[in-house]
Amino acid sequence: MLKNMIFDMGGVLIPFNPPMFFRKFGITDEKEIELLDRIIVHSDEWHLTDQGYMTEEEMADRLLPLIPEHLQPAAKMMIFGWGPAEPTPGMEEFIQECKDLGLSVYVLSNASYRIDEYWDTLPGHSLFDGRVVSAWVHLLKPNPEIYEHLLLKYSLKPEECLFTDDSMKNVIGAENVGIHAIQFTGDIEAVRRERDRLMNGRERTKNGKQRCGKIA
Repeated sequence: MLKNMIFDMGGVLIPFNPPMFFRKFGITDEKEIELLDRIIVHSDEWHLTDQGYMTEEEMADRLLPLIPEHLQPAAKMMIFGWGPAEPTPGMEEFIQECKDLGLSVYVLSNASYRIDEYWDTLPGHSLFDGRVVSAWVHLLKPNPEIYEHLLLKYSLKPEECLFTDDSMKNVIGAENVGIHAIQFTGDIEAVRRERDRLMNGRERTKNGKQRCGKIA
């Protein structure tokens, strides 16, 4: 029986689309967007910051010298300003719906210590029963230990949880520790169907097409 919903933050509660972020700040050349995305978001420094081993200031000191001067304002906004964003449409209502059904709700996110600066802007922030952030525990999804940490901290049973994340590898990571999981593709209705299926105790179909995959 499902008792708990676990949500990723970036890509689920709020959009996480670095190319769109850069375009918002006036970068239109696709090669420049690709360069910024590669140097910043896909850097070791970005992951070290999410693990809590590096500050944004230290990341900027390392990465900004690698970026052309005219792109540095957008780079700084990505490093220091990412976080507050328009919520995923319908997400706050869905979280409230889960609470109304008697489910507990949690956040499990790869994020830096800065999360507290924008936590109050996230959809449903006041509804969550708990959260685990990678920087706090020096662990990144899909490391099994971060899922286990959440379960232990809040005394949750994995089989009573449904986790949704936009990253397939993070979805598989949750399933590997026994948590039900579904990839979030922007379709809240798909997550709702999986939630309702688990709440009603229905079995998956034999062909397994819904297993941790994208659901149309």
